[in-house]
Amino acid sequence: MLEIIRPCQEPCVMSNDATVECCCWTSGTVTATLKLNRRCFVPGETILINAEIANNSQTDITSTRASLKQVRKFLDACVCYESYNAEQP
Repeated sequence: MLEIIRPCQEPCVMSNDATVECCCWTSGTVTATLKLNRRCFVPGETILINAEIANNSQTDITSTRASLKQVRKFLDACVCYESYNAEQP
């Protein structure tokens, strides 16, 4: 069913910057970019997360972690399919 909903098949890229501070001074920034091969998954499906971390600070990064949040959206497949097809020329 997800294959007919075009936005579900599009890749997802998220990026976030954080300033590393210690006491009174700034040590630099850390940028994390996460990439998923698509936006929607079904329960039980394996999700591969590609992460790139740029450490532009003077602080060592000793570990990383990722967490997932499940969001459920119930859509009428016929309405969804028609609305996405309407965007095509």
